[in-house]
Amino acid sequence: MVAPEPGVVSDVRVRPGQALAPGDAVVAVEQDAAQTVVVGLFPGHYRPLLGAADTRVSLALEGFPDSRQDVVVRSVADEVVGPAEAMRYLGRDREGALALNGPVVVVVTVLPSDTFVADGTEYRVYDGMQGTLEAKVRSATLLETLVPALQHL
Repeated sequence: MVAPEPGVVSDVRVRPGQALAPGDAVVAVEQDAAQTVVVGLFPGHYRPLLGAADTRVSLALEGFPDSRQDVVVRSVADEVVGPAEAMRYLGRDREGALALNGPVVVVVTVLPSDTFVADGTEYRVYDGMQGTLEAKVRSATLLETLVPALQHL
């Protein structure tokens, strides 16, 4: 089989003698000028509050609490999907790596580079790493939060 575009094999996801089924990911191929993409799953009830493309969100990679960085949203899905559909979107090789409870909306972001810095050391971002995306969906002053009636004045 030939890859549809030139690139470098960045991850081999099978071992010798492993049985394969149609649709199984065998390798990951990175394009030379490829962008590092992060797929986020937000609770479905946040869909009306999530902005469109070019919104900035914050990413912290799991295991690296001081790796927080701003990333740019490339797209926000128009539909809210159930956990099974979200897992199909992420791919068969992610089964068991993530537990979803309830409907979600898919948000695709782009990292500024394929590396990140934590504790003063630069690390590479690898396919399958997990983290937390945070988006500012509402803003209110502390006083408005404590006295909600002030928001309607």
